[in-house]
Amino acid sequence: MPGASAAGSSARVVVAVDFGTTFSGFAYAKPSQLDDVFKLYEWPGASRAGAKPYCKTQTSLFYAPPSAPGLPFQLLDWGWSGLLSYTQAARSAAKPGRAPSTSTSIPPQHSHLPALDSGIPQHADVLSLSPELKEKVGFFATKFKLLLAPDAVRMEPSLPGGLTIEQLVVDYLRCLSSFIVSELQVNYGKQFSVEDVQWCLTVPAIWNERAKQVMKVCAEKAGMVKGAACPTGIAASAFPLHIILEPEAASIYCQHKAKGLNLSQGDKLLVADVGGGTIDLVVHEKADDDPESMRVDEVVGSYGDIGGGTFVDVNFFQHLCQKIGCFKEFCRSNTSVVLKISEWWQGIKAGFDGEGFSAQLLLPRKLSEAWEKYDRSLGIDLRMKTIMMN
Repeated sequence: MPGASAAGSSARVVVAVDFGTTFSGFAYAKPSQLDDVFKLYEWPGASRAGAKPYCKTQTSLFYAPPSAPGLPFQLLDWGWSGLLSYTQAARSAAKPGRAPSTSTSIPPQHSHLPALDSGIPQHADVLSLSPELKEKVGFFATKFKLLLAPDAVRMEPSLPGGLTIEQLVVDYLRCLSSFIVSELQVNYGKQFSVEDVQWCLTVPAIWNERAKQVMKVCAEKAGMVKGAACPTGIAASAFPLHIILEPEAASIYCQHKAKGLNLSQGDKLLVADVGGGTIDLVVHEKADDDPESMRVDEVVGSYGDIGGGTFVDVNFFQHLCQKIGCFKEFCRSNTSVVLKISEWWQGIKAGFDGEGFSAQLLLPRKLSEAWEKYDRSLGIDLRMKTIMMN
């Protein structure tokens, strides 16, 4: 029975965690009332970041630079709050004579800004900070979930300060699960603890058994569940961790929502889960005519590939690199300008409706001036260039 420990007792709450490439969230329910599902729409830092109400927060971590050479980077914040801290530190570092600030008490900032460091090499190559700025600002990590994919070796980045992909995953799961428990304490009282939780984690269909095992070990190291990798002396859930394929979970949700469609035995459902970093597909067939039943047979097994919104971002910035010869180098030392362009791009992407669409990007003056200077150094006639671009 899901939620049962070896002793046969039941968890007080079942928590499903969607650990996503770009955004993560959770939902929970009592084992006796699994149809009564609750979600959270108010995340720390979201309102100050100008984010719209959403059931997920950013999958991001901000590590402060080491206090002395040779020391490791230290985790400062996560999610929307991590983005705010990083933005403030980057802007402070860009001002002459100003030391970067790591305070999260800052006014509203931009919404849905992608990271400047990514698990995708071509994206990180375009938007990574220079080594000098990274030492001043710190390290903002996101999209690191992609590196757990079976073929992620081709995307392995160089992480600063001795950080590893596994540490990023562990740190994020620890932050997220601790926050979830604190939220549940609001509803169930301060006596509620992680030991009362049955955890479920969703994973992409493309993950092999090794990747799933890595996720299980990371959950143990994060203190979510007991196991060989769980740190000694800390509280953790004794209930076994359930690893669930994302398209399988999506199929159940869609069936629940589609009860009004009066599906009959033999009707097939194609579920396409297109996320930030992976695309998952599954084809199910309704197994009976009971309108209340969600029993299905698997027609085509769950499968997928790396793809999604992250790669749309990659193509956009690669396009800018092709158009603006100095863009890649400019980004490395002008973080605040890149953040503004990123904010504009995320708004454009979210507004795309699939029909004929165009948008104009007004280049920040600093970038425009750098581009003109770059072209002059190549002997390009700026007047002819303006005529050609028009």
